[in-house]
Amino acid sequence: TYSITASNTSGVSVASATITDTVPVSLSGVTWTCSGSGATCPASGSGSINQTIALPAGSSVTFILKGTLSAAATGSLVNTATVTKPTGDLTNNNSATDTDTITAPVATTTLPPSDGT
Repeated sequence: TYSITASNTSGVSVASATITDTVPVSLSGVTWTCSGSGATCPASGSGSINQTIALPAGSSVTFILKGTLSAAATGSLVNTATVTKPTGDLTNNNSATDTDTITAPVATTTLPPSDGT
């Protein structure tokens, strides 16, 4: 699960900020929801996020992205979300990357109790 928040902390409204998150290929069945505080966004979707949102001054939107990691995935899971600004709007720091090491699941075996024979 990833939580992606785009905030406009400036005193200037942004008419069209584009929020993108290209889903890593090792995730499947990806769905997302979105809620806004002072801004509106689509309620839900599936796959990668590519939404253009109006962000009034002091507003924010939060996307919650969920998917299933492939059992064959190895190495690292890298996910980057970006807010692309119209020229002259927003400040820097418009991209964030999360990297997680993929670990193999631990298999366990349960044996029935011995009857003593």
